[in-house]
Amino acid sequence: MKTRPTTRPTQYRMLNTEEQYKLLKLIEANGEKRDGFWVYSQGWTDERIAAESGIEIATVRRRRQQVFGNTRLKIAKRDAVALLEKRIAALEAIVNRLETASKRPAHINGEHSSA
Repeated sequence: MKTRPTTRPTQYRMLNTEEQYKLLKLIEANGEKRDGFWVYSQGWTDERIAAESGIEIATVRRRRQQVFGNTRLKIAKRDAVALLEKRIAALEAIVNRLETASKRPAHINGEHSSA
């Protein structure tokens, strides 16, 4: 009889009580809650917590989100992308104006022919 593969893309390991305690203490010792977000101390990330604890990154990230909340990184990335999109739009408008100006006859651009 065939078994169906799981459709969950990320597998989270169930931690025993001791693992959960150590993980949460490690996270708590290396960050703090600020303005509703979890902010790691300098040099600390979910990846480092995973490496230090020996627990998979997906499990670390999930437990940190459940207990301490989201990090600012997600918000910062979204804000940075929005800012870049605005800058790109402004640059495109400048390029369009320059292209339009370069296609005008010389006398309209304020240039005079010396004959």
